[in-house]
Amino acid sequence: MFKVKAGSEVQAIPAKHPVNGFLDPYSTVTKRDAYYEVEDIAIDPIKPGCAVKTVGYDLAKRGYYGFKLNSKKWQMMIVHSNDVEVM
Repeated sequence: MFKVKAGSEVQAIPAKHPVNGFLDPYSTVTKRDAYYEVEDIAIDPIKPGCAVKTVGYDLAKRGYYGFKLNSKKWQMMIVHSNDVEVM
């Protein structure tokens, strides 16, 4: 289980991509602790994968987690590993 601490700066990725194809993350700060399971990980800094030329690989190498969100508005939350507690 992973805990994203309250007060962490995160980037939320919208569920619908803009027409130009670029990700347009929304910067925000978490209001409370959030808990995620291993199945929710989309970007993992421990195992960045082998696709070197991807955004996810670049974020993982820089120490970021990406957690899938079950929301109609947001598809993923990106947060630095310093703000994530592994439980």
